[in-house]
Amino acid sequence: MQTATLYKHHLNISNPSEWQHPEVTQERINTILHARGLARLEHFLDQSFQRCIDESSELALLQRVNDLLSDRNIMRLIIEEIEGDSSRMLWVAENSSRNPNGFYRLMLLGGTSFKCRAHIWTDVKFGNEAIHDHKCNFASRILKGGYTNINYRDALHTNGVQLRKHLVSATDDSRQAKAGDKIDVTIDGIMEFRERSSFVMPSHQLHQLKNVKPFSMTFTTRGPVRPKLCRILLTDETQIERPQIGLTPDIITSLLYQLKSQYIFDRAD
Repeated sequence: MQTATLYKHHLNISNPSEWQHPEVTQERINTILHARGLARLEHFLDQSFQRCIDESSELALLQRVNDLLSDRNIMRLIIEEIEGDSSRMLWVAENSSRNPNGFYRLMLLGGTSFKCRAHIWTDVKFGNEAIHDHKCNFASRILKGGYTNINYRDALHTNGVQLRKHLVSATDDSRQAKAGDKIDVTIDGIMEFRERSSFVMPSHQLHQLKNVKPFSMTFTTRGPVRPKLCRILLTDETQIERPQIGLTPDIITSLLYQLKSQYIFDRAD
């Protein structure tokens, strides 16, 4: 698996995967899932994230958890429990959503300090994503397909692209824009992510996805909501589209089937 160390210049750390969280192991996760199920695993991971002493430790744990849970065998166990529990299926449906840019965010498990989702692109053409940052730190792994990730930074007194900035509340899932000002941004790095690529990203990093391959899939683990506003950078002509929160059980069943057939049981790679 390829691990991208993209953001160490922000945090002054080396490869986040080198940080040790000895309580979080594949054997421990397997044991909890087999013996006690998803609810106990969520409690265990919540406790682990609450023990993080700083942002670097959280980013390291995010990558460790994401890499372990995106293992095919672990994901198979998670999906089997979801499919066998009607209340869990209802929770997944209520907490999943469809992004206006053409992909589904399938919630698989989560607690008070973390959330794990599969992102599944079902549209052949990916929409024009705005430059944005996030309300949480997160780690991601490409399961199928891939895309280009472009990082940006604020660029005062440079020849960056001037875009209108809208601030969105970190707890406002409807992503309604609030009044903003204009800033300059400039490109701060371009990475090509392909199958088995894995990376971590701090919440303050402005970025944008482009050239998403049709029917791509990713697995993402997000940390706790941080005390900040999300930034979405828009041109004057661009409008924010709200995601569709909550999906039908039929859509969830279809997305779980795609995840199993195209990743878990697909050994072509």
